[in-house]
Amino acid sequence: VCPLISANFKRLQDKLGDRVGRDVWLISISLDPVTDTPARLKEYASRYKPRSGWIWLTGSQESVERVLKGLGTTTANFRDHSPLTLVGDGLRGQWSIFNTLVGPERLRSEIDGLSAMRKRR
Repeated sequence: VCPLISANFKRLQDKLGDRVGRDVWLISISLDPVTDTPARLKEYASRYKPRSGWIWLTGSQESVERVLKGLGTTTANFRDHSPLTLVGDGLRGQWSIFNTLVGPERLRSEIDGLSAMRKRR
């Protein structure tokens, strides 16, 4: 499922244009930090041509589990994880969870809605 998620993020990155790294960040988190060393993750990420603002993270298994728990999601087996994408506004604490396979158009729509709400404040 990882290649599907990454391809969706690539399309989302393209649709968001220069907003990525300015007011929108894309963050991909490895769920298999034992296999996904920083060097291996960097090589994998390069296939999707991430620009500044698309961050790829890995760490110890404990750190990854803490991050997932903090985001309100978890996986018992990294090989069986759901294709989830969290879209949110960290300043406002508003988050939505999507099946990534809904496509980049739906994710962009959610991002646009959050941006519009922030501008109204």
